[in-house]
Amino acid sequence: MSASVFAEQVQLGGATVIASMVEMQRELFLVVSVAAVVVLACGATDDTGAGSGGATSSTSSSSVSSSATDASSSTGIVTVPDCMGTGAANADKKVATGTISVTVQDDKGKALPDSEIDVQLCGSDLCLFGKSTDGKYVITHGGKNLVDPALKVGSQSGITYLFWGGSLPSGPDYDYGVVTAVKLGAPGGKLEQGATVTSNGVSVTFAADARVERELVPPDDEFAAVVFKPSAGKFPQLDATTQTFDLVVGMGPADVDVCPPAKLTFPNSEGWAPKTAVELWVNGVKTYDNWAPYGTWAKAADGVVSDDGKTVSTLDGKGISTLAAYGIVKK
Repeated sequence: MSASVFAEQVQLGGATVIASMVEMQRELFLVVSVAAVVVLACGATDDTGAGSGGATSSTSSSSVSSSATDASSSTGIVTVPDCMGTGAANADKKVATGTISVTVQDDKGKALPDSEIDVQLCGSDLCLFGKSTDGKYVITHGGKNLVDPALKVGSQSGITYLFWGGSLPSGPDYDYGVVTAVKLGAPGGKLEQGATVTSNGVSVTFAADARVERELVPPDDEFAAVVFKPSAGKFPQLDATTQTFDLVVGMGPADVDVCPPAKLTFPNSEGWAPKTAVELWVNGVKTYDNWAPYGTWAKAADGVVSDDGKTVSTLDGKGISTLAAYGIVKK
């Protein structure tokens, strides 16, 4: 999670192709961490000031994210940051993919070019970035296979639009028609230990000792959120589950994980009775270290309506582990 995405970019059919090399990324992260330990061990000194490779030394190094990697040169053991996903199994289904078309608009019908939003057709093995100046995207892959292909729309490295995805309904060719991009609310505070950040009435509270791990997120990006009903637009992401959600709570920036889990609170806009129980289902947009199968949804937490009926919160100690889209289901 803490290593940068290891990717090779080439041009193909007007789309940018990013070939994710997940296992190499993990191995690279471990190699770099071990190398840091060796350097520290070689530089350690005993009481005489002489270098001693056998000296015991501990250190903590921070990556671009706020997570830390602890290492001991006496044992050579490296502790990988522990904000890891549940490892939900992907379908690993190969799908021949030809021409995928989609028109992306905001909730007011404004066309969104690629300068304002990310539109991606991604498998767990390869990602194609759509290009458009008028909001009409055509992504081609020549009938070649993608593994578990999904359409992902939003701001992957920002907080303008909710970044979420849904599996490709069929192939090799498919026209999504018009898809609605979901605008996030105003920035509501930096992602920091012990902080409570709030946007659009949605709050997330981080533990005092929380690890807040960023993947592709600038360190100064603040929290942003939105609550909306599935009927508020055309969202193919919601077609990738058999669950019927009453609400969706969307949060950004994307690619941010937190441990221990953070408490999520949002307005009870449905008017549910006090103490009503709900389930939270998370949308899977990550090809590794994931919290839900790629392009689909998985149950992530339970929640309950407050005694005064004004808000809904995750149960104490059982909050959310990643900033993402969450489908809310009344039990």
